[in-house]
Amino acid sequence: MINKYLLKLFVFYLLCILPCTLITNIYNAYSLDRDEKVEGTIVSLTENKKRIVIDKGLENGVIEGDVAKGYIDDKYICWAVAVVVREDLSEWAMDKTTNLEYVGENVVISLHSIYDLKNRPKVSNLYILRKESILNKMIDKAKEKYLKVEQEKANKEQKLLNEKYNLKKYKTFELPDMSFGLSISPISIRSPNNEQTISYGVDAKNLNREKYVFDGSYKYSTLSYTINAARDKYSTSSTTSTNTFDVKNKWGNLDYSSLYQFKRQQTGTYYPIKSQWSIGPVGIKYRFRPTTKVTELSMALVPLLEFYTADSKEYVDSVNYNIVEVKDNYIRFAYNLNLKMDLVEHLKLEDVLFYKPYYDVGKISPDFSNVDFSNKLTLKYEIYPDVSISYVSNLYWDIRKRKNLKEASTEWENGFYVFYTFNVQKGKM
Repeated sequence: MINKYLLKLFVFYLLCILPCTLITNIYNAYSLDRDEKVEGTIVSLTENKKRIVIDKGLENGVIEGDVAKGYIDDKYICWAVAVVVREDLSEWAMDKTTNLEYVGENVVISLHSIYDLKNRPKVSNLYILRKESILNKMIDKAKEKYLKVEQEKANKEQKLLNEKYNLKKYKTFELPDMSFGLSISPISIRSPNNEQTISYGVDAKNLNREKYVFDGSYKYSTLSYTINAARDKYSTSSTTSTNTFDVKNKWGNLDYSSLYQFKRQQTGTYYPIKSQWSIGPVGIKYRFRPTTKVTELSMALVPLLEFYTADSKEYVDSVNYNIVEVKDNYIRFAYNLNLKMDLVEHLKLEDVLFYKPYYDVGKISPDFSNVDFSNKLTLKYEIYPDVSISYVSNLYWDIRKRKNLKEASTEWENGFYVFYTFNVQKGKM
């Protein structure tokens, strides 16, 4: 019995305690211990001298979150925390500063670690401090300069080839660098009938969004099951797609904005919406200035031409009816609100609202009693940079369902999704 007990303890040690100990030791090996110091030359700093970049980094034992006191020529300068660390560079945010007249480029600063490894505190606002990083800006600027030099070099070589062999140069269309997201929801619950559907989705957007902004999404939901002893099948499905294309600052502070949407719904043997195409090639969008929390806030107005086909119940008497197809074309005004927020680290909120009243050409103002409304609320938690779990709530309201099929005009769908994101760039994935 004792041998079995000792064997269980040994197995528990190998599987649990030993790996944790090794991970802790590896992590501590790359962190400054109490009274350990690192001396580095200041290679860059902000105008107010509250941020400095030194030529010491991971290879010198510095990691993000290290807290130290800074000295120049034995004169106390500040308390500092490492906010961004690379192999041979680190950025420090300074507080409790004095003697700042000694701080400058090419000056050697000595940073003395304050805490030992076991009592090293967690810096609560490190996530916000990283957003204002001058080191990341330096690296991005260096990359841009390198890419510019390489592009100029390639253009020069191509020009020499053209001159040597008298080659004609034809302009070709190149796809922009894109980001794609794949999503799946094993169960989405859709009211008013509490139908449990399986949903799949694809999202796409361009990566370089300085001038042009493209966002596209496609979602398909389906459910099929047997409803009686005769094994008759009941099926429901929904297909939605929304695509926007913007040109930033086309008219001063206003963006050019375009909107293209498609929607299709099937319930049993009939279609509440057989096809609904919404086309808005010209609209305007205003983008509010982003903050540390609200990363995107915009409002858009896009006139739409809508092509609509659906099934309708044509009653023969008070009980019996026939299903007939109805078609119509509309002019609508799409009012669109987009909101993106960083709630806490790794947790983001996104909300997309469309309010589309009908517009009668013979009247001056839109008809707000005939409205197509939708709102998509997403709470996304990033597990890894390319994998996230999201709660998605979709709310729809369309008065035409009540008019055509005597059904509820409100539809609410809730589901949990798993997202996988990947980038497609020129020459690499």
